[in-house]
Amino acid sequence: MSETGLLLINLGTPTAPETGPVRAYLREFLSDPRVLDMNPVGRALLLNLIILPFRPAKSARAYREIWDAQRGSPLMFHSVALTEAVSRELGQGWRVRLAMRYGQPSIAEGLRALQAEGVDRIVVLPLYPQYASSSTGSSMEEVYAQAARLPVVPELIPMRDFYAAPEFLDPAAALAKPLLSSSQADHVLFSFHGVPERQVTATNLGPAPCRFDEGCCATINTSNRACYRAQSFATARALAERLGLQKTNGA
Repeated sequence: MSETGLLLINLGTPTAPETGPVRAYLREFLSDPRVLDMNPVGRALLLNLIILPFRPAKSARAYREIWDAQRGSPLMFHSVALTEAVSRELGQGWRVRLAMRYGQPSIAEGLRALQAEGVDRIVVLPLYPQYASSSTGSSMEEVYAQAARLPVVPELIPMRDFYAAPEFLDPAAALAKPLLSSSQADHVLFSFHGVPERQVTATNLGPAPCRFDEGCCATINTSNRACYRAQSFATARALAERLGLQKTNGA
C-alpha cells in the first residue's frame, strides 16, 4: 500500500535579497494572470516597462532588512520548519513536501518528489487561511496543470479555506493572548493582505451583490462563501471572541 503525500504550498520568495533574484521572482509572480488580472498586452507593458525596470532594486533593499544572515528568507526557513514539524506530527504513512507557487521549490518539483517516494495520493494544502483567486486559486490551478503533465497523474485531494477551523484559530489565539496581556493595548487592529475589489466581486457565487459595507460580510452565506473579504472578517470575529475583545468598528 502506497503512502499518502501532503504538499504544503506557500507563496514564494526570492533566492537572495539582490536585484537579480528579486527581478526573477517578481517576473514570475506578476506574470500570473490571477495576480495581475488584466489584458495580457497591458500586463506585459506594465510589467516590462514600469515594474521590472524600477521595482526590483527597491524591493531588494526591503528584503535585506528582514533577511537572516544564516537562515536566509524568513518565509522560507519558517516554511521549512513548519513542513518538518508537520511531518513529525503525521508520522509513518505520510510523506510531506513543501512547494512554492513562485520560485523554488516549485509545485512541479514537489509533485515529482512525492511520486518518486512512492506516493500516488496527494493531499494539497495551500497555506492561506482565506480563499483568494490570486493565492489559493492560483496555487490550485498550478497544481492541476503540473499534475496533468506527469506520466502518471496522481490522485489529488485539495484542502482550502481554513479561516474558521478551530485548528487554525485556537493556536493563533494562544499565541496572541500573552502578547495582548503584556502590552495592555487600548485597541487591537486585525490586518489582512488586500486584494482588488474586482477580485472580491468575481468570487460572488450567489444572487446578492457585493456592497462592501459592514452588513455585506457580517455572516458567511451562499453568495460570499468564497469571498476573501467575508472570510477575513469571519477570522477576525472568531479571534476577537477567543481573545475576549469587544467590537469597536467594522464587521
